[in-house]
Amino acid sequence: MTDQTWIERDVPVGVRLALGDLVLAAADLERYAYDIAAVFRISAPERQPAKRIVGLIQARVGELGTPPWASVSREALLAWCLEARDVLTERDRHIHASMTFMRNDDSSGWYPARATIRDGAEVEMDVEYLRDLVMRLLDARNSALQIFRRRLTFPPSPSHSYYRIPDYVPIDGQTRTSNDELNPDWTAWIGRAGATYSHAAHERSRVAR
Repeated sequence: MTDQTWIERDVPVGVRLALGDLVLAAADLERYAYDIAAVFRISAPERQPAKRIVGLIQARVGELGTPPWASVSREALLAWCLEARDVLTERDRHIHASMTFMRNDDSSGWYPARATIRDGAEVEMDVEYLRDLVMRLLDARNSALQIFRRRLTFPPSPSHSYYRIPDYVPIDGQTRTSNDELNPDWTAWIGRAGATYSHAAHERSRVAR
């Protein structure tokens, strides 16, 4: 039989389970944040912290607005950015806390606690609060999924095929369109975003693959 670890001794089971859920929910939120960032032509988003990426999305939405094919409003996307940054910041506070010991209020002894690495402030081990935070992460993740997959990413082409933005790889793997077949408003927005589509370049990359 192995000796009890400090985690088993000092961290309640409910807290450990909630922190695990926190990691899983946040990872999915980050994934969709990176997907949304690609629509706005933010370079290599997966190589940067998700909070920074959400901030860059917010700036790009302020600069460009939403794509003309999108059914999500500028206000709704900005509201999602604010909530995603806030909930990821709170996630970081809990995930990056370390175990320590703190003195009781009456200085009669010490108790195990979690504290932020940055300033040593105590991070509460409150299971209900952590569960609420997990639900906020899941809500932000679900909103990001809906924004990306249903309202931002798949505009219909004039031939009624659906294309992924920004690279326009058709879902059915067959139908393609050239620049002059795209709605001029779409082409203008893509150009401002730095994602001008080249049919010839796409065909070359497809053949290379």
